[in-house]
Amino acid sequence: MDTVFPKDPKITEFLFEISPIGLLTLNENGNILSYNAYFLNIFGAKNEIHFQSIHSNFFQKIGITEIFIHSKQSSEPIFSEINFSQEEKETYLQILFIPYEKTKDGYLYEALFVDITRKKENEKMFEHINSYYHKLLSGLPPVATMNLNFEVKYVNEPFKKEFAKKGEILIGKNFLDIFTLSNKEKKELKKNLQKSQKSKVQNKELQIGEKIFGYSLFQIEDDLGIILRDITETRSLEKKIEELYAELIKLQETERQKIARELHDSVGQTILAAKLNLNAYYNSKKNSQEKFHRAIELIDQTSQELREIYSNLYPSVLKELGLETALYSLIKNMFSENIKVHWEYKIYKEPKEEIKLAIYRVIQEVCTNIIKHSKAKQVKFHFFSTGRKIFIEVDEDGIGFDLTQKTNLKGLGLNNMKFRVEGLGGKFEIYSALSKGVSIQIWLPLS
Repeated sequence: MDTVFPKDPKITEFLFEISPIGLLTLNENGNILSYNAYFLNIFGAKNEIHFQSIHSNFFQKIGITEIFIHSKQSSEPIFSEINFSQEEKETYLQILFIPYEKTKDGYLYEALFVDITRKKENEKMFEHINSYYHKLLSGLPPVATMNLNFEVKYVNEPFKKEFAKKGEILIGKNFLDIFTLSNKEKKELKKNLQKSQKSKVQNKELQIGEKIFGYSLFQIEDDLGIILRDITETRSLEKKIEELYAELIKLQETERQKIARELHDSVGQTILAAKLNLNAYYNSKKNSQEKFHRAIELIDQTSQELREIYSNLYPSVLKELGLETALYSLIKNMFSENIKVHWEYKIYKEPKEEIKLAIYRVIQEVCTNIIKHSKAKQVKFHFFSTGRKIFIEVDEDGIGFDLTQKTNLKGLGLNNMKFRVEGLGGKFEIYSALSKGVSIQIWLPLS
């Protein structure tokens, strides 16, 4: 048996009053006949003086009057949304005006007001969070997620920019088909994707075109994630460091052979000559006084040669007289009168030992290159400090060379100078072209 609710006006009024929706009845002229407590709650008790007519300034200002007029003109239900500010708070409403009963004076209207402020705030918060995480993920290296069948579910902007062709949609595509890989690379990537379903897979590498990417795989609930990093430059630098290290070992061996040769050819021979003279003196002291004096001269000569060898290993003038005097002496002794040298030194604070030695060795190498290769007629040296840095510039007007030819860089030892400077946190730059001379600029920390 169906339940029949009695049409009791008191029950209708009660439901009208306690409804969780703002309710309003009004006539054809816009005079408000009744409203419930929730309507009063939406607009505030202090505005109740405006509730006599839908044409009041208050309702006109927030746009409700316009919705009523539209409903009246069309004689149909009208649904709309409005928002307005009150007490420094933004309120959002959904409004429905319904013409529900025709009388001799015209239609009666009922209006429903639903407060959707909380919903709008949640939507804004969601948009903010979504925007925040989108920016966060866009600031990362290329990132993608996929299901266990390797179908792509998400890619961030850097991933799209790096791997997607123009207009290509990656979502839904098999991850293994995004890249152009050799069969070996593809097989290895697939194996690691399958392995990552059971355990973490980190620090793997992948060659994509001319670039090398490091990648790590991880699980996100029932999906897989991958983050890639372009390590092409890193691998290139590592290779360069290996080459420089090999060259450094070679240079060390060459320097050792040079020292051994100098000790054998000069110091060794001189000591042998001194020994022979001393033996002659010992065997015949009366007739061999000159042999004794000659032996003393040879020992003095040996001492001088040892000092020169030691100075090449570590120029003592650096420690004893400072950088300025050491550089001035080096440059003055290396260049002949055929090359005009300009000199300017304005480093007012003595650098620490390793910086001084680096500057000395680099300038020594630069001078050697100029003498051997440049055919320069004029060389300018500028040394000065600014703030916490030292700046050095060497300009010469020689024949120059092509910087694009790597053999030139190796032959002139420029990589070694660059390696020495950058190893101390400095910067080494060289500018040259055929028939344009060479300019070298060096920045180093003062201490």
